[in-house]
Amino acid sequence: MASLDTQWAPQSKVRELSQSLILAPNTVRSLAGSLVLAIALIGACAVVRLLFDDLVVTNLLINVVLVVGVGVFMGNSGISSFGAHAGFVALGAYLSGLLTAPASVKQVSLPNAPMWLQGIELPFVWAIVIALGIIAVVALVSGVVISRLPTNSAAIATLGVLIILHVLLIGSEDFTRGATTFYGVPRFTTLPVALMGAILAIVVARLYRGSAWGLQLRSAREDELAAAAFGANVYRLRLRAWILSAVLAAGAGVLIGHFITAFSPKGFYFALTFEYLVMLIIGGGSTVAGPVVGAFVVILLRELLRGPESGFEILGFEFGGLFGLTRLVLGGIMLISMFYRPQGLMGHREPDERLVEGFLSRRHR
Repeated sequence: MASLDTQWAPQSKVRELSQSLILAPNTVRSLAGSLVLAIALIGACAVVRLLFDDLVVTNLLINVVLVVGVGVFMGNSGISSFGAHAGFVALGAYLSGLLTAPASVKQVSLPNAPMWLQGIELPFVWAIVIALGIIAVVALVSGVVISRLPTNSAAIATLGVLIILHVLLIGSEDFTRGATTFYGVPRFTTLPVALMGAILAIVVARLYRGSAWGLQLRSAREDELAAAAFGANVYRLRLRAWILSAVLAAGAGVLIGHFITAFSPKGFYFALTFEYLVMLIIGGGSTVAGPVVGAFVVILLRELLRGPESGFEILGFEFGGLFGLTRLVLGGIMLISMFYRPQGLMGHREPDERLVEGFLSRRHR
């Protein structure tokens, strides 16, 4: 017996670890799953870096933060967001930009802004904290209404939130320069910063998904009446997910603002909404891994199609650019995914959950 145990020691230890993770508290399981996904993310980024430069990988990681954040609400509640999160991204970019831009630049670019605002020049970390705090309040105000609406009505209401925020950004010329480009934002978003942001978003999303709030909200997504009958406050659960999702999306906005350093409201409108919806549909919103996979697929396709869209050459013959090729391909992939794989590439279970269940099923054979 001892020799048999020694022979199968590695397999038995893995299986014991797997079973212990299944029986462990949700927090431990969520953190373990976050670690698995973070390692996979780092490895995938290393491979992408061999094909493209740091700018592409950084942009990819920022999109991971955004789509993971959107998935916290859409994936757990089952309510689609047709734009509100793009508005939160815009608020994150503008607020952090206002708080960190050099005073000398703001005095020129925002001559009509209050003097106290022109003189503010906060460190990056403090700007993030203040910007996300303000956006949490905005999300609370809008979420009080959205969380109480029926599923279809709430999805349409998110479009209204986007329109309101977009109009406010354009109308607040003294603070945002209106429809013209807002510039002077210092560049703090580097590849390591974006990677830390992506890992943090994954950890937060997994912790929420494994929490009692996340479990109850997904139960309400499947059957709202049954969840309410068992004591779940569906409105409060939706509101919490909405606020957390908005804060994560705004965090992506902060990273975007300090990455491109100059932007306008049109960059945070329907085109951005289309992109994060495609990422969620392709990867799947029921898991945290789904948005990560969806972001990788969309960003890599966009980079690969950038050449043909701007023009290409075959056997010495030059061809003009295929305008709109990227969106055409992404739209086609989205339709195919919804028809053949409506749950997304990752389905309804996290990769680590499948791995653990696989080990346990082999053990009980």
